[in-house]
Amino acid sequence: MRLGAIADLGRAFPGTPIGLSDHSMGIWTCLGAAALGACMLEKHFTIKRSWPGPDTKISIEPHALKDLIDGSRAVWLARGGRKTILPEEKPVIDFAYATVVTTAPVAKGERFTRANTWVKRPGVGPLKADRLDDVLGRRALRAVPADVHVRPRDVAGLRA
Repeated sequence: MRLGAIADLGRAFPGTPIGLSDHSMGIWTCLGAAALGACMLEKHFTIKRSWPGPDTKISIEPHALKDLIDGSRAVWLARGGRKTILPEEKPVIDFAYATVVTTAPVAKGERFTRANTWVKRPGVGPLKADRLDDVLGRRALRAVPADVHVRPRDVAGLRA
């Protein structure tokens, strides 16, 4: 199977529905094709794969047909969209992500170092963990107590 052909056909025939005539074993390539945009799937079907016939080895039985229908529908509906943070995801993100915090008091003019600054959960502070290296080595513009989220306005030369 060469599922990359689905994208090739989509480019060659824009606006035309693209399908897959699947002669492989199982339902996996059909599910992959649905994820890539195939809106029609053709698959051989049999009541029992033990029956004689030229296509029974590549045919699917009733339980697999149900899985194919349910799976391809679910995959088709999950296609598209952009990755954005949904309101329902916000509490988990706040918990799972870390933000830059002081681990010891930092005096005005003192440098933020690994000895006094780190990242902790929950990630509700303004500087996400990936900004830690931007903070380290810079001077504090004010005294910052221990266990406080570091804000951009606390750090000399740091842009928000």
